[in-house]
Amino acid sequence: MALHFSERDRRQLELLKERLFLYERDEIRLRTLIADLDFLIEAFEGADAAWRESLRKEWSVLEEVNAVALDRGFAELDPESERLVDRAVHGLFELVAAAQEEAR
Repeated sequence: MALHFSERDRRQLELLKERLFLYERDEIRLRTLIADLDFLIEAFEGADAAWRESLRKEWSVLEEVNAVALDRGFAELDPESERLVDRAVHGLFELVAAAQEEAR
């Protein structure tokens, strides 16, 4: 799959990666990451629709885990939810890295 990114989209990729790093370093909360990624994913101009859908799939895991935790009144995620979030964040990192490699 050939991915084509505008210069603006390349900046969006960097911002996406930066937000993921901030979350991994506990500098932003999950709900902040979810909101930021939602905005960044929607802001891509020319990115491949299938690639964006892959991003959305990983993002939706984050959103669902957060919604369940809020619904249950949990202040913190349980171990299974943490694993799901970690897997989704890792998947997002992989998608961004592959896109950046292809965009070079």
